[in-house]
Amino acid sequence: MAVYDRETGESSRATSRYGSAVRPTLSPDGQWLVYGTRHQGETGLRIRALSDGAERWLAFPVQRDDQESRATMDALPGFSFTPDSRAVIVSFGGKLWRLPVDGSPQQEIPFRAAVELDIGPAVRFDNEVEVSPTFIARQIRDAKPSPDGRRLAFVVLDRLYVMDYPDGTPRRLTDMSVGEHQPTWSPDGQWIGFVTWDDADGGSVYKVRSNGRGDPERLTQTAAFFREPAWAPSGDRIVVERGSARDVQEARGGFGGALGSEFVWVPADGGVVTRIALADGRRGAHFTSDPERIYAYSRQRGLVSLRWDGTDEKEHLQVRGPRLGTGGPPGGQGPPASSIRMAPQGDQALAQVGMDLYVVTVPVIGGETPTVSVGGSQSAFPTRKLTDVGGQFPAWSADAGRVHWSIGNAHLVYDLAAAKAFEDSVEVAKAAAGEEEEEQAEADSTETEDEDEDG
Repeated sequence: MAVYDRETGESSRATSRYGSAVRPTLSPDGQWLVYGTRHQGETGLRIRALSDGAERWLAFPVQRDDQESRATMDALPGFSFTPDSRAVIVSFGGKLWRLPVDGSPQQEIPFRAAVELDIGPAVRFDNEVEVSPTFIARQIRDAKPSPDGRRLAFVVLDRLYVMDYPDGTPRRLTDMSVGEHQPTWSPDGQWIGFVTWDDADGGSVYKVRSNGRGDPERLTQTAAFFREPAWAPSGDRIVVERGSARDVQEARGGFGGALGSEFVWVPADGGVVTRIALADGRRGAHFTSDPERIYAYSRQRGLVSLRWDGTDEKEHLQVRGPRLGTGGPPGGQGPPASSIRMAPQGDQALAQVGMDLYVVTVPVIGGETPTVSVGGSQSAFPTRKLTDVGGQFPAWSADAGRVHWSIGNAHLVYDLAAAKAFEDSVEVAKAAAGEEEEEQAEADSTETEDEDEDG
């Protein structure tokens, strides 16, 4: 919800909640703002003191809003302040209510109305609900191979698991009751770092032994919204994005992340959290074999890297997909990648464009940041499409010889060297077949000439 200054023409955001904001209504004395918003699937009215921005619920729940529809008759029935600005008159639950601004109990306004309403038959459907003690999970998330490639860490139903890859039995690493997310392996493979989230208490950074022995160790002491941890190659630090827990709990939700988030690092044994820099639109901190630079991705600046103190940002690569539709100027570019991760050796990058995954060569050309186009008929630099039905949560193997990703509850691995060897063998076979055809054609031509001479 925004405020528009009719004299200057400037606008500014007044509030940002994951439930959105509809039907803003100002009090006559200009001290209060009431608006509708959604919380945990129900709609309520929030009241905001314009003097200091403090907010609280005025009434919850009320009539459900119409945000998911076209809102042709507005997203919420109208309500109004009394002339003295001391109460709001609103209807919900089939009744009229007086809601005092001072927070005292709401008061029903009695009324009678003669109504005739036709009610149609109830519409009910019988849907089978799975109630067995075990079931097949529909999605695995954030699967990461161990440094030696022999194990796989992943998340199912917000719980952290590890298994011997490829034929081991998954086993849970903790007995925690909070959400566990986004594992990262220590360079020696002995530990797995991860972040947690609890709707009431916020999140933390933890580590646990990859063999499941011992209890998980909490590395951060102050709750926040943490995401996408990355264990540094040196093994002594973990980089993670940090934001305000309140922003996620009340303002924007986990999909939007936190306002003003920043990159920080925490000692691998726990301790004081050190700020690196504002995230500034960058996400997905990760490393190559170079322990001195932190890589991340920005949709505006592409794949970038920076030092541990947040300085010396370098732009390495932009990746764009094929153009969508027929509009736009000739030679225009397609949409940018949603993520790019540099390979451990720094010579290739793994890009996600839409739901497809590509491996691209990282050109070193100097000057402007190079842009690699994928998905089209031609590219100035070598590219390889890995997916045919899409993929999520891509990750490099430690030697960059394989790419891991998941789709639904399936985990896939693409062997780049094997794919190249297969393509080379196909080219050799085609070339050999072409030579045989040429030899046969020459033989047929010679036989025809001999027949002509005999004739």
